Amino acid sequence: MAISKTLFIVGAGASDEVQLPIGNVLKKQIARKVNFRFGDSYGQELQSGDHNILSALREHARQANAHNKDINPYLHAGRRIHDGITQADSIDYFLSSNATDEEMQLCGKLGIVRCILAAERKSPLWVDGRETADPRPNLSQVEDTWYNRLFTKLFNGLGKEEVKNRLQNIDFIVFNYDRCIEHYFLNAARNLYGINENEAVDLIKPLNVIHPYGTIGDLPWQNSNNHVPYGNDNIGGQKMLDLSQKISTFTEQIKEKTVIPKMQKLVQNADTILFLGFGFHPQNMKMLKPENRSQAKNIFATAFGESKSNCISIRDDIFEVINNPASIEIRSDLKCAAMLGEYNRSLNI
Repeated sequence: MAISKTLFIVGAGASDEVQLPIGNVLKKQIARKVNFRFGDSYGQELQSGDHNILSALREHARQANAHNKDINPYLHAGRRIHDGITQADSIDYFLSSNATDEEMQLCGKLGIVRCILAAERKSPLWVDGRETADPRPNLSQVEDTWYNRLFTKLFNGLGKEEVKNRLQNIDFIVFNYDRCIEHYFLNAARNLYGINENEAVDLIKPLNVIHPYGTIGDLPWQNSNNHVPYGNDNIGGQKMLDLSQKISTFTEQIKEKTVIPKMQKLVQNADTILFLGFGFHPQNMKMLKPENRSQAKNIFATAFGESKSNCISIRDDIFEVINNPASIEIRSDLKCAAMLGEYNRSLNI
């Protein structure tokens, strides 16, 4: 049987398996970090809010207006995020609803960077690079996650010379800001084949991961000028500002028109599509819908904890995106790892 072209559409629920925050948790974390309150009138005694974000905002204010150096509009924007984000499903929706407020956009993006880096550091995928010259995470800690189940499915018994060809048959659209997939694949390849980092980087080069909302920065091995190690949550104000520029909102992506056509082409050309930990929010489904109908024949989707009525609506939304009578399996009783286990033999990857 020929290997099918498989597309994984990944949401926050998938990263939850390695202890990254889902959308509702992330927005609360960000709200706390940008709720700047001071115990003195000079703005020196910070009682609430995050020191690193405050440092980045002060640096931005200094650069933006060297004469005035007024940080107050940014502090006010942070407090508005704290007070108003309850009325949005996620930080993405909140920033889209306030797309014209530049101070709020910056505060929100800095909050994303700070919270995701902190979450990566608490994740079992993080390793303290100060303890060894060749830091690698202990992947036995994530053996029961979907990351390991997928990697094993893809490469079990496969020689190194076959890896690149196999990777060309899978693609990822990841609606998260973290770098868990890229970080995991690199280190899993190192473990499986007993190779160094440079060899692993070359081996997984065909790995195609699209982040429509950006990430908190590239990983060091991805060879960009704007990178940050996985879980490095102790960075200065200027670096925070640089990384915040890697984050995009829904409104910005619609205007830019670069990533969305690439995503839609992947949806159109996939034979099999898996939605893992995905929320099926209307704005994200809109981004995925190609101009021409998708050729996908099989769709698998987690919808953990959703009602029967919601699953029917999700099925209709998927049909609207792919525009063809594909087989659709929606499971409200399974998380990502269990989903891959349940349909292991059905996935021809």
